[in-house]
Amino acid sequence: MNIVKILVAAVLGIASALLSSVEIEIISSWGLAVMPGLYFGLAVLIYISIFPAAPKMEHSSWGYIVRKVLFLIFSIFGYSAAYFFTIVVYSTDNSELVNRMVLILAGILGAVILLVGVRIIKSIGLKRFFVLVFLGGILSQGLGLSLGLVGRALENMIGGLEVGFFSLFLIWQIGMLFGIVWTLED
Repeated sequence: MNIVKILVAAVLGIASALLSSVEIEIISSWGLAVMPGLYFGLAVLIYISIFPAAPKMEHSSWGYIVRKVLFLIFSIFGYSAAYFFTIVVYSTDNSELVNRMVLILAGILGAVILLVGVRIIKSIGLKRFFVLVFLGGILSQGLGLSLGLVGRALENMIGGLEVGFFSLFLIWQIGMLFGIVWTLED
C-alpha cells in the first residue's frame, strides 16, 4: 500500500467519523442512529472507486452496482446491530464486567456483519476475515479504555460535540477502513 492510498483512506475515515458524529449529535434525541453505517460504507466504496478492489469486474455492470448496494446495506446493519446490542446490554446490566465486555462484543458483532458485506464485493480468505473481526473487537475495547483521555482533549478543542461518539467513530472507522483496505489489497 503506497502513501497516496494511506492518505486517501485516512481522509475518508476522518470524514466518515466527522459525519457520523454530527449525525449522532443531531438525531440522538430521536433514538435512531443508522447513518454512521451508511457514511462508513460510502467511505469504503469511495476508496474502492478510486482504487478498484475488483479490477477484472466492469464497474458499470449491474452486478457490480448490486454488490455495492448490498455492501452498503450490510454496513448499515453492522453498525445498527452493534449500536442496539450495546444499548440493550447497558439497559439490562451496567455492572463492571458488562462495561468491560460490551464494547468488544459489539465491535465483533458489527465487524462480522460488515465483513460479510465486504465478501460480497470481493472474495477474501477466512484468515483475513477473522483477523478483521478480531480487529473490530480490539478497536472497540481500546475505545473503552481511551475515550476518557481522547474525549476530554477533543471536548476542549471542539466543545459541544458528543466527544465519546466522535472518539468511537474516529478510532473504529479509521482502523477498520485500513483493515478493509489491507484485506482488499492482493
